[in-house]
Amino acid sequence: RAVTAAAADDGRALFLSNSMPIRDADRFGIAKGLDQCAANRGLAGIDGVLATALGFAARSPADGALLLIGDQALLHDAGSLRALGDAKRSGAPPLTVVVTNNGGGGIFNFLPLATNPPGAAADEVVDPDDFEALFGAPHAVDFGALAAAHGLAFARVETDEALATALAERVDFIEAVPAPSRPENVKAHAALEAPAVAAAGAVFVGGAERGAERRGFADLRFERWSGDGPPVMLLHGLFGSRADVERLRADAFPDRAAVLADLPGHGESGGGLACAFDAQVEAVLALCDRLDLVEPDLAGYSLGGRIALGCKRAAPDRVGRVV
Repeated sequence: RAVTAAAADDGRALFLSNSMPIRDADRFGIAKGLDQCAANRGLAGIDGVLATALGFAARSPADGALLLIGDQALLHDAGSLRALGDAKRSGAPPLTVVVTNNGGGGIFNFLPLATNPPGAAADEVVDPDDFEALFGAPHAVDFGALAAAHGLAFARVETDEALATALAERVDFIEAVPAPSRPENVKAHAALEAPAVAAAGAVFVGGAERGAERRGFADLRFERWSGDGPPVMLLHGLFGSRADVERLRADAFPDRAAVLADLPGHGESGGGLACAFDAQVEAVLALCDRLDLVEPDLAGYSLGGRIALGCKRAAPDRVGRVV
């Protein structure tokens, strides 16, 4: 919020990195008065973000730009720091980089395998040390040294006040170190989202045929579109919602009977993000049965793709093709 407010107050454009910054901005709002905001591709994919933000800043009519980026995404494009330094020396429109450094891949702590929830299958249980090494991906990069190597003014901040000062001074490279650990960050998100989740759980948005199917831990919310041919169910990715696959339905399956579902703990569906994988598969299969979908094709990406494969493995005779 501090970064989006600074962009709005100073007349700067805002570029949001994948994966957590764009999700957090979507969840918790962008400050009023922000004229220009952009992102690279969508929710997923963290390569090339700094390079894209530099091009965005160069073409923006605003008074410079701010980039909000995570440590892993910045490290994936650390080579573009040279271009950032070159842009500064050439007098190009300024880009301030704000990197949140929580020492690794914080987004993966939102996955069920981060906590091994009760009921997880044996082959779904991940050793905590293996999780930290493979998904947490901790690092010990000195961002101040990186900034100095490329001739960039640098500030490392650990308080709201220090961040506000660095933003106001338009420091080139700001390293923001959050107080919560990566696991604590998951709890903080859940607490912030709880009121909205509770309010949304009882709401049905108009349009098409909409409904809910209760299956154990989750109320799966869905949209059903009439059409010809075998039915297809579209499953969105991690932290997404059925709205993310609406364009896919319109472009790829305009004439097919289709169901767009919010996965457990996503969108308007009930349940939690930390539910076991098999339980998520069961909920999707139950929705197929409830809607009398005969061998529906399942199309998904990210988490949705994995659940689609899980459905085919668990009930090969009840599911058609998987994409």
